[in-house]
Amino acid sequence: MKKFFKETWPVLVTIITFCFMMFLFEPMLMLMNNQNDFWFDMGILFEHSFILFLIAFIILFVVFLIAYKFNKKIFNILAIAFFIVFVCTYIQGNYLVGNLPLLDGEKVIYSGHLVDNLITLGIWALFIGLAIFLYKKLKVEELIKYTGYISGVVFVMLFVSLLTVFINFSPSIYKIMTSASTYNNLNIYSTDKNYIILVLDACDSRLFNKTLTEDPEYKDTFNDFTYYPDTMSMHPYTLESIPYILTNEVYQNQSRLDKYTTEAYKNSYLFKMMWDKDYDVNVYEKELFFYDNDALKISNVVDYNARTINVRSIKFMKQELKYVMFRYLPYFLKKYSNIETMTWKRPELIENAPDYYTDDNFWFVDYLKEHKLETKEQKQFKFVHIDGAHVPFNMNKKLQKLPDMTYKDELEGTVVITDMYFDYLKESNVYDNSVIVVMADHGYNFKEVSGRQNPILYIKGINEKHDKMQESSKPISFADLKDAFTLLLEDKSSNELFQDIPNERTRRYLWYIYEEGNHMVEYETKDKAWETDKMYKTGKTYDR
Repeated sequence: MKKFFKETWPVLVTIITFCFMMFLFEPMLMLMNNQNDFWFDMGILFEHSFILFLIAFIILFVVFLIAYKFNKKIFNILAIAFFIVFVCTYIQGNYLVGNLPLLDGEKVIYSGHLVDNLITLGIWALFIGLAIFLYKKLKVEELIKYTGYISGVVFVMLFVSLLTVFINFSPSIYKIMTSASTYNNLNIYSTDKNYIILVLDACDSRLFNKTLTEDPEYKDTFNDFTYYPDTMSMHPYTLESIPYILTNEVYQNQSRLDKYTTEAYKNSYLFKMMWDKDYDVNVYEKELFFYDNDALKISNVVDYNARTINVRSIKFMKQELKYVMFRYLPYFLKKYSNIETMTWKRPELIENAPDYYTDDNFWFVDYLKEHKLETKEQKQFKFVHIDGAHVPFNMNKKLQKLPDMTYKDELEGTVVITDMYFDYLKESNVYDNSVIVVMADHGYNFKEVSGRQNPILYIKGINEKHDKMQESSKPISFADLKDAFTLLLEDKSSNELFQDIPNERTRRYLWYIYEEGNHMVEYETKDKAWETDKMYKTGKTYDR
């Protein structure tokens, strides 16, 4: 064995570097660069990544050991071939990622990458040709030794790169307290009063209302509501919109997002009002970044760090493998990474855990079907956020889960789910004694300002009734929600809200591209929320 290590150290260095790059470097970099997208911390990720590292290392080590014992020439050819795979994979995953399809929930499109495929093939052809040339010119032992030196240099480069990111990495306060919403109490409502805010993600105001009113089966769903078509959100994405809705504290890169959300939730005027009025507060939000013990005042929230987290290791590691393969495989092979099925949802990865909440439309529907509504005397506050019309588009009007659906299909399904939820409340006679706000956190359009600033807003006060849906032309901003929510708690009807808002006003909107969240651009408009071309930059930007 001593002779084996002496003669094969270059191969072992290549194996270690390859396994480090694939199963430690890339997953850890993924988490540190996208911390807000994941519920788990570095400890959970490292545990699974290290297992993958060990498994891959042992398999490769055994393969080369067998080859060495069986035939030295086969071993040498295998060593050179593996080095070529390593180098080409390294270049693919670290330098040819600029045109990777976005993982934004929409269907991943692999076509249209002819240039990328040609570059990939060219790199492989170059290194294979170079290896053949050097194999003929140099002694094979000398060639293999050079592969070891190169692999060692790459390892140092990767390690220093990871260390640099880690030094500048400011870990979230996960270790102090990590809150998570559960499905607990979602079927519990009050015989006295209920206050419900239903957030349907990514529903564009005019398109949703058009879908609603053109369907004869559901056009009466919002008869008791007032519709505010000219509504403008403050942010284009969920991460900032949800805490803003609940707290009225605007995020403009003044701090880390998790620090902002925690402080905002701790001081939430809405929570305080509900508790002062003796409401039982429940918040059904998959990404509730509330890292403080005050989060446990919310009835359906638990501290999952206070529990023994039994992660389904194999399933967790499969998600890592999908991401790594998507990143490092040649373009023409990336479709085999199965990246479309990658999921980091807590309920699917943790075993023997509470019934963690997910905003999945189908899970919400199943819950309503499987849990009979129960009533109690204490007043209930429910903030419920579901996927609504968010990507991926995989739902139709019949609530069938199918691939290749459209935004219109998703909107139709969302209307059906909303109607089903109202029926769920009506069947147990808690619809009338409920304040109900149906809104979106933002509209829909991924890359442009267009659409994302004009979400739906429908409001019904307690015991409010109409023969048909009312409509108000008031220019509403999410900044107005605090006053409206307060008036609704005082039993005001929807037509008593926003009375002091002038018919002409200037509204504010903070735009950024998702991948560039540290750079926000301020827009204002004096026109309709959907008139994107009339929005203008104020010249103010907010950077962190």
